[in-house]
Amino acid sequence: MASPRGCSIRIKHSPFGFPLTIEKIEGNTAVAGAHGISQTIRIDIITDVQIGDEVMVHAGFAIEKVDSQEAQKTRDLYQEIFNAFQ
Repeated sequence: MASPRGCSIRIKHSPFGFPLTIEKIEGNTAVAGAHGISQTIRIDIITDVQIGDEVMVHAGFAIEKVDSQEAQKTRDLYQEIFNAFQ
């Protein structure tokens, strides 16, 4: 759904996964980020997560590890979509 021009929308939950890089791990949670924005996520679902890993995040949970090329392709795709609505 497109938003009216000048309207700022913050997506809290999305049907999409977003690739983030693990920055810090604390038990079953981690701080992960991309493009200078970080958030706390849960890492219970996947195993052997380490700092620097790329993970797909959906609804606050890391759902799978991805290689860095795949993560970058996904980021580029989301950037194209974002740019199309500018």
